[in-house]
Amino acid sequence: MNLPVESIKDISVITLPEDHLDASNHEELETAMHQVLLDRSKVVLNVGKVEFIDSSGLGLLLLCFRTVDDRGGRLCICEPSESTRIAFDLIRINRLLDIYDTQQAAIESYDHI
Repeated sequence: MNLPVESIKDISVITLPEDHLDASNHEELETAMHQVLLDRSKVVLNVGKVEFIDSSGLGLLLLCFRTVDDRGGRLCICEPSESTRIAFDLIRINRLLDIYDTQQAAIESYDHI
């Protein structure tokens, strides 16, 4: 899977291309994400297209967070759909990850670190 990655300033913006993040595609996304995250320390993950996320998808997001965090970097999420935000709220993922309504707000958050 080819993940779209855009560089804005020194921030990597990754847009998930799928409308679901679940057991059917998490392994393929995990492989693709691992390759993209290897050398990045400032990451915005745009989940705007994701309408459904299950526990394996949430686990993948946490794995991405740990991959970046273990190297002293920061990963944040932007543009969650209503259903994705509900899943985030249920597991309180916002205690680990900063979640922004817009991609621009996520990018600007790096100016305040």
